[in-house]
Amino acid sequence: MEIREIKQKLRIETVLAHYNLKPDRHHFLKCPFHNDEDPSLKIYPETNTFNCFGCGAAGIN
Repeated sequence: MEIREIKQKLRIETVLAHYNLKPDRHHFLKCPFHNDEDPSLKIYPETNTFNCFGCGAAGIN
């Protein structure tokens, strides 16, 4: 199985749960990619993507 196929099969919520990361009710959480005091990483479950408004990390699960 290739990485692309794995990404298509896994939901972003599943990956977050594996790392014990839980977004709030507005789909925000503290970004694991930089020192974050306030939640700045937004999860978009509908598109299986994320975006950090603090450090600019973004992508598709």
